[in-house]
Amino acid sequence: LLKTQTLSADSRERFLTILADVGGPSELTLVLDEKNYASASGYDAKLQAKILPSLARSQRQRNMRPSGDLAERLKFALAHSDEGLRAEAMKLAGAWKLESLRAQMEDSAQAPEATERIRQAALEGIAALGGDRSRDFLAQSSRAGPSQKTRFAAVAKLASVDLKAAAIEASAILARVASESDPTEIFAAFMQRERMAEERVGTM
Repeated sequence: LLKTQTLSADSRERFLTILADVGGPSELTLVLDEKNYASASGYDAKLQAKILPSLARSQRQRNMRPSGDLAERLKFALAHSDEGLRAEAMKLAGAWKLESLRAQMEDSAQAPEATERIRQAALEGIAALGGDRSRDFLAQSSRAGPSQKTRFAAVAKLASVDLKAAAIEASAILARVASESDPTEIFAAFMQRERMAEERVGTM
């Protein structure tokens, strides 16, 4: 069905979403394969970018992922010209704990020429990888990121890795930013961690 080039975009999206939500490794491999986003009018990068979060959701909720070398399978999306597709691919690399792609995400997070969307997606992927290296990179990015938005985002992502370290960096960054800056993202990250802690207590 997916190889039918006359399949409408809406039907293709529904079918791929179903596969991502309930399929096993073989079905999820189909969802990841860029060839299954091709129609008579060509490859649809925006549709694949829209579907990739479903693969991350399957990892979180069902501990299910595609088969094979996932870093290799993500290369196409990570190198594509469509910014949305690259951003979602980096988030997915983090969700899948693909350490081999860490350096690429770090480069994207630090690149002065990268857009805020790409930098923040890279930071999200790095945070999802977890561990001391992620903590240290996010802390450093909160101090010396390419832009204030990136530094704020780094503190917010750090909160999901090491709350104490994030609190220290948040205090420092808020002390040195201009009064007209909007630190909402930082406060929201701490509030989310507090809600998650309360939920865990409530389930005990």
